[in-house]
Formats: sequence, structure tokens, C-alpha cells
Amino acid sequence: MTIFATHILILLAGIQGFQPSITQGDLPTFQVVLERESPRQVHLGTIGPSGADFLDTKEGWFDVPSGECLAIIRDDSWRPRPSRMRVIATDGQVFPGSFIGGDQDSITIRHPWMDEMRIPLDDIKRVEFRPSRSIITSDDQDHVLLTNGDVVTGFIESIEDPITIEVARDDMETFEIPLERIAELRLAGESVPPEWPRAWFVDGLQVSVPSIRIDETGQVKMAPHEFMTGGYGRLPGIDETVAIVMDGERFTPLPAVDVETVSIDPVRRVNPDPERLDVMRVFDLSDLRMSGPVQHEFSVKRGFNRFRTVLERPRNSDNWSSPDVEIKADDQIVWSGRVDGRLPLDIELPDSCTSLVVRIACGEHGPIHCGVVFRHPVLSIQSSVGDASQLLE
Repeated sequence: MTIFATHILILLAGIQGFQPSITQGDLPTFQVVLERESPRQVHLGTIGPSGADFLDTKEGWFDVPSGECLAIIRDDSWRPRPSRMRVIATDGQVFPGSFIGGDQDSITIRHPWMDEMRIPLDDIKRVEFRPSRSIITSDDQDHVLLTNGDVVTGFIESIEDPITIEVARDDMETFEIPLERIAELRLAGESVPPEWPRAWFVDGLQVSVPSIRIDETGQVKMAPHEFMTGGYGRLPGIDETVAIVMDGERFTPLPAVDVETVSIDPVRRVNPDPERLDVMRVFDLSDLRMSGPVQHEFSVKRGFNRFRTVLERPRNSDNWSSPDVEIKADDQIVWSGRVDGRLPLDIELPDSCTSLVVRIACGEHGPIHCGVVFRHPVLSIQSSVGDASQLLE
């Protein structure tokens, strides 16, 4: 299906009485993370400076003002596209492509549709050519990981073919290593925080650009990237898009935060940490399964004042007693109840909150099938917190 046909199908789906031969099931689905609502499963409409419109897979079209859409994250299956090599920047950006050349200041690659990119060595954390099993813990020197498992440590003077590395032995020695013998390069330096917005694509590209929008034809329109030497060869479509995070400082999925697991009575032999049900989900927006009796203490960044999720029982657990769940912000109970069916939660947290504590107590059958699934759990910053009900019906 072409990008244009995809978007026309979305538009026609909103016309009363229209029955397209292609169903909405053919369109990519996303979870949209919103400032004032729980994540919703949608097909994409348009995203621009004035706001965004989405087609909810169950409830139809809706609009959100500019600034209230925090992210869109792919919710269906998609197939990653391989690349010959990739460059990982110090801020987490990833640039797949093919190697063109380099020198003492930069490396030049060609991306399939961003075309030629010149990336300064000062901004590079790793350059991956082939898989490597070598484990490196030091980041105060450069490392060349060879395809035979050996590691050469020193100072990489230039990245070209061959690469040049200066090694300190009795005296300083300089070595040249052909690229065909190299699995990976790791450069010394500290990581830096990401910039937003950032987009993920099926070819492994993770890129931050000054602005990004989706137009009426389903094309992803992005401002030129600072590493590009020219213009875009073409623009990607929504079918190639895995995620767009507008502002990653205003929300964090619960699976992405640090957690401490504490045993409670009756004590189990093993108290497993929360289980991510989709380990490949971009930005860690995965469902979490928690098995009781247990208590999990999640670290919360100060200022996050909202917790949203939907509680459900795992499959095949309906015939067993329902667990009781208690959620606390630090020492304050903010919600408690028994999980019998689908239970949406929208919980206000104090601005001073530093931990979210989830306690699961089992029913009369004990720990057998005593589990709860947290669907797309998200901690977020809501700019103005009102008197909304804690439990949404």
C-alpha cells in the first residue's frame, strides 16, 4: 500500500457510510502518549505545529492541541531492516548506512534517504560494523574490537580504511587496521542527554531534529539534520516510522525506571521483578506483569505528578481468586482495590513524590495465578492537575 493510499484510507474511514475494500487492519497502529489521558491505540492522521488528529481504533477521530501529544510509538509488528554498519552518537542517536570515508575529525556515511552524513568524532560513542561479543567496561580510552575477539586499546587518530590507532606500550606505537578486520569501534567520552523531538525508523535510524510533522499524504516531514551535507533524498512514510517522541522529559514509561522488589507475607521462594511483556518496544512502553504476593518500589523523578495505566488479569487466570492491589506515592496510599476485570487508572501524585510503591496481595488461592498486568504504564508531568477522578470508568 502506498503512503498516499494509506492516508486516503484513513480519511475515508471517517466518512459515514464509506466501506473501503482495504480494512483499517492494514494500517500501522500506534500508541499515542498524551499529557491528559492514558495512551490510546490509534492510526495516524496529521501532526503539525497547531496540533494533531488521530483515528482511535475503537472510538473514531479526535484532535489534540499542540503540546499535548508527547509521543507516538508503534503498537503493531514491524520488520527491522538491516544495514551494513551504524554509528551510535554520545546522545543515543543511531545512524545506519554504508561507510564512505573519514579523517581525524569525522566519519562520513551514506544513509538510504538522508544521503551523505558527516559525523564529528567528538559526537561518536560507537561505530558498529559486525556483531561483537567482547565486553568492555572502561570508557576512558578508545577500543578497537576485532572480528577474532581481540581488543586493541589506545587513541584512535582517524576512522578511515585502514583506521589508525595510537597504542601506549614501552613507547607510543601507531597501528593501521583494515576495516575488514574490525567488528566495532568504541570511543572514549561521556554520554550526553538526548534532544527532542526524536524519531525512530524501521531501518534502525534514531534521529533528533529541530522539528518534525506528518502531512496529509502520510509523509514524515523533518527539518534537515546538522550532520547532513545536503538535502533529503526522499522523505519517509508512516509505514517506516516506529516512534516519534516529542518531549521525552515530560513522561517516562514505568518499565524504564529503576525498581526494587521486596517480599511480603506469605514469603515466596522467589520474588520476580516486573516482567516486560514486549521487550522490543521502543522507549520501553511495554506492558508489565507483576506476580504476587510482592511489593515493587519504583523510583520516581521529582516533579512527575501523574500515573496512568490499565489493570487487567493475565490470560487463563479468571477462575482463580482476584488479587488486591495497593498503590502508594512514597508512604501515602493513592489507590487500592481488587482487580476483577479491566480497570483504567488515572492517579494524581504529589509533586514531591520520589517513589511509586505497588503492593499485590493474593486471594484465597494464594500465589497461584496471582498476577496483574499493567497496560502501558506511564509516569508523566501534567502542567495543571485538576480534580479528575482517580478511577476512570
